[in-house]
Amino acid sequence: MQYTMMDYFSNGQGSQGSQGSSIGIIDAQDYEMLNAIKMYTQRIDFDISTHDKAMNTLRKVEKTYWQYCCKIPHYPKLTFSRYFRYVCDLFNEEWNYAKYVNLKTQYNCYKKSIPTAGAMIHYHENNEIYMLLVRNNRAKVFSLPKGKQENKDETIKEIAIREVLEETGLDISSYINNDHLLSSSDGSEVDANDSIEIDEIVPANKHYICKSVIYDVRLHKKVMHFENYDEEEIVDIKWVNCEDILANPQLYSRQVKSACQIILDKYTFVI
Repeated sequence: MQYTMMDYFSNGQGSQGSQGSSIGIIDAQDYEMLNAIKMYTQRIDFDISTHDKAMNTLRKVEKTYWQYCCKIPHYPKLTFSRYFRYVCDLFNEEWNYAKYVNLKTQYNCYKKSIPTAGAMIHYHENNEIYMLLVRNNRAKVFSLPKGKQENKDETIKEIAIREVLEETGLDISSYINNDHLLSSSDGSEVDANDSIEIDEIVPANKHYICKSVIYDVRLHKKVMHFENYDEEEIVDIKWVNCEDILANPQLYSRQVKSACQIILDKYTFVI
């Protein structure tokens, strides 16, 4: 059975904007999907009165998009642009997709300015080095545990600790180095606990790979049991020998391969 977006609105499911929907005909599965999207986004206050508020609103929308992808895998797969278009049509008369497509372009630029941090976690055994990697439910390759800053008060170090905890269940706060992490473009040192803009920093004695601040975290023993992590987002966690990463690069992200080479260069000694 097929519906139009007008049917959806006339049944009291959504609030149609003055210019009408741009989505058109939807089938029964899409009809159910729209209810799911509304459920995830119903608590968002669509405030675009200022640039900062607009960026914060779109960030909340994107967060619900990943919830949609993780929790409702049987629904049609949507790009964020398509998901955003549904949201525009469903929830606010002034939230017209055609009018605010430029705003989404601004958001894509804004996201690049959000600090990202994580850790290259490793342990050594019998002259072999193993890295801890994760794979989320949207990825075909393994990556380092990492993520973006959630609020402007969160420091680079706090981002790394929180993201590793969320993605692996490991608390690395007692392992992470408290020394100076980065240096600014003028050569002065920046403390790891400072709130800093990612575009204003360059690497020093720690590692800045693919626009992410990555801490070097060496464990003294291999952790085999992982719990209390986000199992909806992370579908696999495993230790991988660094040599295996280099031998099978197609299975790992570019960041993993960069981190692997850094670790080998740092900890491998030629006698």
